[in-house]
Amino acid sequence: MKIHPDTAEAAGVKGGDWAFLENNHGRIRLMARLNPSLHPKVVCAPYGWWQACTALDLPGQPPLQESSANQNLLIADKDIDPLSGSVPHRSTRCRLVAEEKT
Repeated sequence: MKIHPDTAEAAGVKGGDWAFLENNHGRIRLMARLNPSLHPKVVCAPYGWWQACTALDLPGQPPLQESSANQNLLIADKDIDPLSGSVPHRSTRCRLVAEEKT
């Protein structure tokens, strides 16, 4: 995910760290990339990142578990458009949480 450096610092996240985005509907795990051109209240993450890519020899992630990067886990079913199935990724609130280091 791309996040503003101030947002990352406030959450105790550094560039290259794994961190969580969470809300009342779910939690996902993404790697932080710092981008000072983003607004501090915006997180930008590539959709579909949890899917495997055999052409690039990249493994997939479990799409429905907390360790996934599946952004759909942050969206309540009631918020999905009933006609088109469109999911409001650009308007979903979430919070950034640093992954505890062991």
